[in-house]
Amino acid sequence: AGGGERGPQMSVIPQGKYRINPGLFKVTQVQVTDVPDNKVGIVTTREGASLATGEIAGPEVPGHNLFQDPQAFVNAGGTKGLQEQVLLAGRYFINPMFATV
Repeated sequence: AGGGERGPQMSVIPQGKYRINPGLFKVTQVQVTDVPDNKVGIVTTREGASLATGEIAGPEVPGHNLFQDPQAFVNAGGTKGLQEQVLLAGRYFINPMFATV
């Protein structure tokens, strides 16, 4: 769900202190995604448009901050499934309900 909709949200709240009303929201903590040096992260998304017939992986789409902004990914026409774009070594805040690495 996007902001303002019921259900799990696509956005991730980064580390820090927040005042969140537990009567209105349930917050689940998840691990950050670390891609080690000399490795790449293969991304599979669970949201977006369906892949075109005959395609194996979704094409790169701009503006989603390396899968850390799921709503921007979907709005830019991102597709479900395996992605052509990979993640290089580093730390990423990716919603595990949106994508796996």
